[in-house]
Amino acid sequence: MALAIHTFTVGVIGTAIIAMITRTARGHTGRELVAGKVEIALLQSVHSGDRLAPQFTMAWIYASGLCGAAALVLYCVRYGAWLVLARVDGKPG
Repeated sequence: MALAIHTFTVGVIGTAIIAMITRTARGHTGRELVAGKVEIALLQSVHSGDRLAPQFTMAWIYASGLCGAAALVLYCVRYGAWLVLARVDGKPG
């Protein structure tokens, strides 16, 4: 039971973190505050951990961890350039 609660909590917190930093990054770079298909896929990938772990096997837990890690790498790829370049709306950053 404790493992299931822990896994669910990690998925929820991971999803909340990605959602919050996505909103912040989009706002600070002058982009529209709307999640696109990429952002939705990232959120689903991070939150997949609590859907993969009900069988309580280490293989599923590792798989869900890899999904979360992959989502964070994809986030860095998508948002990394946005955060170091000038705002798209031309306002001072």
